[in-house]
Amino acid sequence: MKASSRIALAFVLIGLAIIAVQLARLTSRVADLDARLNALEEAKAPPNETRTQDEEPTKGSGSPDGSVHRTAEAKAEGKGTEQAPPPARTEEQLQTFRGSISKKGLCGAFEKLGKKGDVICAHVARVLRWRLDLRRDLRKGDRIAVVYGWLRDENEPVVEAIGVEGKVRVRAYRFRAGGDPYASYFDEQGMEIPARLVNSPIDGYEQITAFFGDRRGRKRHLGIDFKAPVGTPVRSPFDGVVVRKNWNWRNNGNCIEIKVDGEEMYAIFLHLDKLKVGAGDRVKKGDVIAASGNTGRTTAPHLHYQLDRVVRGRRKPIDPLKYHRLYRKKLEGEELDRFRARAKELQTLMR
Repeated sequence: MKASSRIALAFVLIGLAIIAVQLARLTSRVADLDARLNALEEAKAPPNETRTQDEEPTKGSGSPDGSVHRTAEAKAEGKGTEQAPPPARTEEQLQTFRGSISKKGLCGAFEKLGKKGDVICAHVARVLRWRLDLRRDLRKGDRIAVVYGWLRDENEPVVEAIGVEGKVRVRAYRFRAGGDPYASYFDEQGMEIPARLVNSPIDGYEQITAFFGDRRGRKRHLGIDFKAPVGTPVRSPFDGVVVRKNWNWRNNGNCIEIKVDGEEMYAIFLHLDKLKVGAGDRVKKGDVIAASGNTGRTTAPHLHYQLDRVVRGRRKPIDPLKYHRLYRKKLEGEELDRFRARAKELQTLMR
């Protein structure tokens, strides 16, 4: 080999070595940035809520429960599915926060409250998102007022009222209607703000704490999360057949997947407590299939509910809030009178 060729080859090898070093440094920086982003997500997530869960709803083969040809029908009731009573709570004296939306968005308005401000903002955002687009409808300078207290036994905020004045006007008041296990939020006319699912997989839940498409680090949330005590009954929203249970248990915990009759669609339920059905069981709409729990990789009791539609042979998660029909409660009669009296008290505190 000529000397000139050897020199050229040496330069090529040196160049490749430099590129390899730069790629290694870049990979290290990306890993460090990813770790910081995940840490930031953890820091912003409110306590006692559903922080980043490495759910793998479709991975794994599951643990079949007996013959796949078995057609034992799911029982509508049974031990282990009684709804747990709401935990005892003690609310501290109410406080009022008044601020303005900053260029950082909604949570920028609560910066002066420190870490507690992030927690309060998360609760406020979950209410407001039912009425407005948090990015498009809130503008810098819009005013916001929040009446809130803290639960001494859980160190968790209770947002009693929210007022927004700007491009859009929103009023939301926390109120527990008769017969409901938990309070919800209503507007000035007594119409409920959060929507409820027709044929919901769970009725006794406190609120939806994570929505389809929410960012989870580098991933997006593929379903919705219902905050509910361990033991709350979980029902099948459809007629169908249980195809598997308890796959990827480390992340998903006790879980069930149902093939929906008449559709190329699967319903997935994660983080369950006790299961009432196994692979091969046929279930009917409304049958109790499990109790909600806190199993797998999770930080608080909740039900993760996901719908996967098969499109061209591949699964595609869809938003349950867009698939199910929705409804809202409307307060009437004496209930509406009680609500208006409470709303008037909260309006005074927001001024």
